[in-house]
Amino acid sequence: MNRAKKVPTDVSNAVRQDYELAKERKNMKKARVKPKGYWLRKLGVALFWLAFLFVLLIIGNSFFKTDEVASEDKQAPSIVKVTSIEATEFAKRFTRAYFTFTPADDLATTREKALQPFLASNVEAFAGLDVLSSLYQSSVVATEILDVKQLSERTSHITVKATQQLTAVKKADEQGITDIPKEEQTTEFAVQYLVVPVGYDEQFFVYGNPMFTYIEEPDISSSVTVGNLKEAPIEVMQDIQAFLPTFFKAYTTDEQEQLNYLLETDNLAISLQESMIFEEVRSTKAYMLKDGWLVFATVKLLDPKTNIPVETTYQLEIKQAATNQLVVSGFNDYESLEVN
Repeated sequence: MNRAKKVPTDVSNAVRQDYELAKERKNMKKARVKPKGYWLRKLGVALFWLAFLFVLLIIGNSFFKTDEVASEDKQAPSIVKVTSIEATEFAKRFTRAYFTFTPADDLATTREKALQPFLASNVEAFAGLDVLSSLYQSSVVATEILDVKQLSERTSHITVKATQQLTAVKKADEQGITDIPKEEQTTEFAVQYLVVPVGYDEQFFVYGNPMFTYIEEPDISSSVTVGNLKEAPIEVMQDIQAFLPTFFKAYTTDEQEQLNYLLETDNLAISLQESMIFEEVRSTKAYMLKDGWLVFATVKLLDPKTNIPVETTYQLEIKQAATNQLVVSGFNDYESLEVN
């Protein structure tokens, strides 16, 4: 009888102990205090992982874009070097070297040395132009590209117009070939049309002898006018024509202070300081303005270093000062010109 009554008591004690233990754990959990800065650390960790994921996203996006760009580059057409600006500049440099020579005992050596950097190994040293017996000194004063024709990916024909200056420095007579005194030498100009065969293999080269050709260049029909201005009367033209040589001599050779005496405003025109020498006024046209005259003067100048003459046209506005002296009030102001 007594044994049967003890069982419930033991079970009841065990349940009570479990209940008390669970209650104690619950109270401890409620009483637990979070350390200072706990939530800030949690926030920092979260922000770190967000930033990390963002960086991964950027890197991945850049990687795929790089692949796309590389793919586009592979599909883009390659530049044809033999028709590029570099190729035309190479053809112009070769043309200058080709037409530049001076009769001398060592001409063969200097000529070969000048052309060698341009020529392929299979092209003979002078590229077909033998000037060893020439009586002329030659130089190139201007080059212009007229045509570029691609033959293949690595070859082209580039047509160059060259303006050649020829000076007779020797003459042939009964005594043989003799030098012409400098004061008796004559100079002339010639235009050559040269087809330069240009190749490219990591660098440009001339792969054959150039070919001479001729190109009929069209006449230029356009012109420049000064609108409806009236021409200046004869008596005014005489005063202007007398004034212009004085002005251009000062403009080319005098100091700026002296030139300023002929200008309405100081430094309106800047002295050439003898970099060019005034020779003469070749032609003059003058038109009436409200306060003075618009003048076009074609002037012959001389390069003091080479003695090469050049003609150029200047536009001046000329007026009469209070002292009745003519002065330049405008210099190379082309806004009044009209192209027809």
